[in-house]
Amino acid sequence: MSITRQARTLYSDFVEYKELDRAPLTSIHPGILIAFDSTALASLYNYPTHISDEILRVYSQLRGHAFLPHQALKEFWAALDGASPVPAAADRVRSALASFKETLPEERNSPWSALRSVTHQLDHSIAQIMKILEPTTDTGSINMARREDDTILPRLNRIFTGHVGAAPSPERHEQQCREALAQGHPLLANASFDADFALWNQCVAEATTRVKGTDCVFVTGGVRDTWLRNGQQVRAASGGEHVRQLANRQLLREYTKATGGGVFRIYTVEEILRLASNQYGVTVSDATYSAIRAEQPVAV
Repeated sequence: MSITRQARTLYSDFVEYKELDRAPLTSIHPGILIAFDSTALASLYNYPTHISDEILRVYSQLRGHAFLPHQALKEFWAALDGASPVPAAADRVRSALASFKETLPEERNSPWSALRSVTHQLDHSIAQIMKILEPTTDTGSINMARREDDTILPRLNRIFTGHVGAAPSPERHEQQCREALAQGHPLLANASFDADFALWNQCVAEATTRVKGTDCVFVTGGVRDTWLRNGQQVRAASGGEHVRQLANRQLLREYTKATGGGVFRIYTVEEILRLASNQYGVTVSDATYSAIRAEQPVAV
């Protein structure tokens, strides 16, 4: 990065974008985007039923503002049980087909070659079925495999149906990663770990589809220091005095420029519950707040 560009960046960080997110929200205003990280959802399974119920009652009030990035959905399923059931089932069928094909003799112009051809057709059919299913499983609903004893998943499904981000184009994502890596993006330290960058990109992309100047609240159970400009302070205060997580200034700058004036804020689950419960009149008990604080990881 040239000296001129560095100076310009420092000026914008400390003058133009210095304190945009420091003032906490006093209300959830119309049009605001509330993006959820997987940790804010998967953590519901760590609490007793009465506590997760209270949290979900508040989340339900946010449905009109809620957004679940595709990356967060992937991470949610990975945290819950390893994978989304539909692609996992397809992978098992493909694996079985591959094993079966290995047992077939290679002779041509024999009954075996006809059978081998059928397995190739089945493989192609699975790919076509997955192409049809992906829009509904990845973007239409969070509830891919409802379990009889799971009371959380159906409620998350009602909140996020129609509010889940589309799967990004792999080619576009790779291009964005290359550009970001070359520019030293804070959320992309190396090409082998792009999950945070993908999550960030999808939040910004969704915000740009809204009205100019759309604000975004990113609700998380805990983010890495690279997301923050006060990560060390947040960690030092863990278990003691509450310290708000303030977004990395480069993220503030990127978001404001992309949205034409919007402000990006990072909120803990406790912070969004306090804000929403006050606004919508939903009771959240002290026991719930205590449980959340006990579970909440600090920045790492």
